Amino acid sequence: MAAEELLGAAIVIGAIQSDDVRAAANLVVSDGETLSGSKDIARSVLGIVTDEGHQPMSDETAKMHFEIARRKRLLRTYPRDPLLLTETALQYTNIGLSHPAAHLLKIAAAVAPNNRYVLRSLTRFWVHQGEPDRALLSKSEATRSDPWLLAAQMAAEDVANKAPSAWRETRRLLGADRFSDFELAELASATGTLQLEAGSHKLARKMFRRSLNEPTENAVAQAQWASRRDPAIDASHAFTPNAFEALTWDRLFAGEWSNAVASARSWQGIEPFSLRPAVMGSFVSVTHLGDGKAAELFCRTGLIANKGASILHNNLAVALAIQNRVDEAETELRHVKHPETFTEKVVNLATQGLIEMRRGNLGEGTDLYQEAMRLAVKSKSRLLWCRAAAHFVLEHARYDKRDLGKVVELIETAFAGLDEKTKLLASDIPAMLRRAEGVKSASDLLQSMEAIRNKMLAYPLYSDVDDPDAI
Repeated sequence: MAAEELLGAAIVIGAIQSDDVRAAANLVVSDGETLSGSKDIARSVLGIVTDEGHQPMSDETAKMHFEIARRKRLLRTYPRDPLLLTETALQYTNIGLSHPAAHLLKIAAAVAPNNRYVLRSLTRFWVHQGEPDRALLSKSEATRSDPWLLAAQMAAEDVANKAPSAWRETRRLLGADRFSDFELAELASATGTLQLEAGSHKLARKMFRRSLNEPTENAVAQAQWASRRDPAIDASHAFTPNAFEALTWDRLFAGEWSNAVASARSWQGIEPFSLRPAVMGSFVSVTHLGDGKAAELFCRTGLIANKGASILHNNLAVALAIQNRVDEAETELRHVKHPETFTEKVVNLATQGLIEMRRGNLGEGTDLYQEAMRLAVKSKSRLLWCRAAAHFVLEHARYDKRDLGKVVELIETAFAGLDEKTKLLASDIPAMLRRAEGVKSASDLLQSMEAIRNKMLAYPLYSDVDDPDAI
């Protein structure tokens, strides 16, 4: 036990290189009574590849495994603790192990069928799994009198494309005096969302204003989402200390790309199981900043809990390609499920084009980008065409910028035809065009080399000029 605790503490603080820690890891591996998860962590510290060929896990994953091992030991002593069961399930969800997570949540719900934290966690889990119908909120006696549970039920029903089943209770709770603005924030937000989706903008604005009187992090994030669909909903000054999702969007709209990535990283830190921060962080890192390493980290972290997510595999392929790791990028792109929609096909073709151009196959890469743009035109999507064209121009500019001004002007003209809401959400397109203008291309280098050559040829070899500045 002492060796396990030392190993876990070392991982958490990032001090795994000392001889004492490695000695502890060896003890954990050799101890026949140690949990298998702890042994996996110890092997990772020692850099051991298992007989099954599994590579050592990352430090972040090792921390999650350590937390699971620690909580499983506690569950031996407290097997019916609903909070401990729920927290352990969350850790399993963070590393993509949904079956043990579901098992623990089922036990927690049986032990504490009306516990707010357990039921909200269970609902979030099934929504994350894409099975919102399996949430048990409607079966709990507490739901219809608890605004927190009722808000979660409304959100789950919305995801499941079901009509809300508790409008009467919702109106009753929103009109009650016994709840504070903070306690009603998420219920008002959920109600506003449904009103907005139904086209009742006046009622939606009223509910979102109420949700922001004393908001939770979820209420702030939802208000930000709503404001992108109805500019009359003002969420610009609504923030809470941990509202990292809302901060990410706010900084993105403000043109603060690096700060948006930093907020997305914090967002992913508190919601490692969620697909959204991984997608957002990797997208902004690649398109706005050209930072492949940052995008790679977002994707790899997101794929731990979202195995097989095509959008993350695509973004990871792009992140690897712009780091010139083209073989890895090509392998990663094979994990993307067969594209079916026009958007998926355009994105896939453009990523293939990027990989080929980074491989040096300019003709084949150009053909793939052109096919992506042709499909975008066929789908009558001005946005898709602008995105594919901007990606191509940025990549082409690395080789030749001689006609860049005309091409950028053409894309900007097409972009100007988008509605204002779409342009606000598509800031990646002008960002990539500005990056293309600033990139140092091969044609620039050739011109510099030609100028140097001309100066060399102009050197007066048969004169008595010794001053190098005369060149």
